Amino acid sequence: MHGASAALVGNVLEITGSDAADQVDVVANRESGMIDVIVPGHAAQSFSADSVASVRILGQGGDDLITLDRELRVPMQVDGGDGVDTVLGWSGPDATYTSHGLQFASFTDRRRAARRFGLASAVGKRHSN
Repeated sequence: MHGASAALVGNVLEITGSDAADQVDVVANRESGMIDVIVPGHAAQSFSADSVASVRILGQGGDDLITLDRELRVPMQVDGGDGVDTVLGWSGPDATYTSHGLQFASFTDRRRAARRFGLASAVGKRHSN
């Protein structure tokens, strides 16, 4: 599978990118009680929010775009790896970000964030099953 993948390892939601430029949206779906991991071109993966104690994202290579829903209420660890990575969204007290070239922005308006970073459309759209 080309692109990012996600798996629940114990109570840690681990999202692993590829060496390409990945886009990953992590969305808290309050209606369903799930955390959705959305990678364009792939089926969304959903995990019970009650089963997730923290989220770890390993971006690997490439210039990744990672969006984190501000409704996420768990500790986050984002390691972008190589490339110039952009993280949009969640910036709570239990968040750590590392990358060789990290751009970080916390926006409440995702459309404004998309315009700021020159994206074609708003990122982090809510996903429903």
